[in-house]
Amino acid sequence: MKKIVIGYLLVLISLIIVTDANIYNRSGFNFFNNKDQTASMLLAQATSLTAHCSAGVSSVPVGTNVTYTPWGVSGGTGSYTYSWTGTDGLSGISSWGGIGKIYSTAGTKTAILTVTSGTAFVSATCGVTVTAPTTATPAPAVQTVTPATTQTSVTSPTPVPAATPTVTATIVGSKNPVGTIDSVSCTSIAGWAYDPDNTAASVRIDVYRDGIYGTGTYVTSFTANTSRPDVNTYYGAGSNHGYSFALPTPFKDGKDHKLYIYGINVAGTGGVSALITGSPKIINCAGAVVPPITSTLTPTVPAPIPAPISAPAPVSSPMPIVGNKNPIGYFDSADCSVIKGWAYDADNKVGAISVDVYRDGKYGIGTYITSLIANQSRPDVNTAYG
Repeated sequence: MKKIVIGYLLVLISLIIVTDANIYNRSGFNFFNNKDQTASMLLAQATSLTAHCSAGVSSVPVGTNVTYTPWGVSGGTGSYTYSWTGTDGLSGISSWGGIGKIYSTAGTKTAILTVTSGTAFVSATCGVTVTAPTTATPAPAVQTVTPATTQTSVTSPTPVPAATPTVTATIVGSKNPVGTIDSVSCTSIAGWAYDPDNTAASVRIDVYRDGIYGTGTYVTSFTANTSRPDVNTYYGAGSNHGYSFALPTPFKDGKDHKLYIYGINVAGTGGVSALITGSPKIINCAGAVVPPITSTLTPTVPAPIPAPISAPAPVSSPMPIVGNKNPIGYFDSADCSVIKGWAYDADNKVGAISVDVYRDGKYGIGTYITSLIANQSRPDVNTAYG
């Protein structure tokens, strides 16, 4: 019995060591062999947390501020902590996700992002090349040419206009679009986004409701092309990468909704479309209030028909006017644009009668809406009722 118990404890301790060894290896240590597929599978099942990072540019000169930002962060508990380490003393914990660094020396610089959510964590690596400042080449000295003694005149050359500078797009690598949601209200959504692989292009923004692409409902698309000089200052990506648009109507129904914003990868570049930092945002906005229908018309109440005192004299008319019958008719159809039917008074088939419309109840209970005259041609009624 003792041998069996001791063997069980050894197996349990071995499992714990293998699992912890994989965790330590993810933290930068390598005390154990990390090829244990079972331990890797256990860790993958325990954490579905993913994250990436980007410097936004591929290279910058010495002394330029580089801002590293996370993107594609998902999984875990939905609440994240961002920790940064890297070359040249890069270190810090960011409340908004990103971190800035000014490098004083040239070379390849690396940043390591560690995203923690609950007990799970994941790391991502990104970097930038810092170039040394270049020494400007002095302009050539101006040379004076003395004409030959036989030359009687000198013709001045035609001035050549200076070439128009060309802005060249930065098209490199295979990075995904990056950006952020600055603000969300029941009237508008604002932020910025751009593709590091083509900083001259304005990216398309897709909006989804209550789920990511593939599970949520697509709502609308627009282009991030408004002026944002602050984005250019920090990322060197140009100014026209901002967006601001009215909150789409499908979000305005008085219910909680999750708003997801995707930056769509620029065609012809590497990378894939990605969620913008800050997604999802939870909003609850009331729908538009429909004003009640009002009318200035007074409903027509039919007067009672008095009984005849004596037999009426004959009337020369194509249709007889007799008795005290009520109007009759039929409600054929109704939709959001038109109401159709027919009606006439059996006591006077020649005259066109007035038709009153009520909502949510008959006369005396419902709300009077309007009146109209039943005076349009209906040969079928004439055929059936004379």
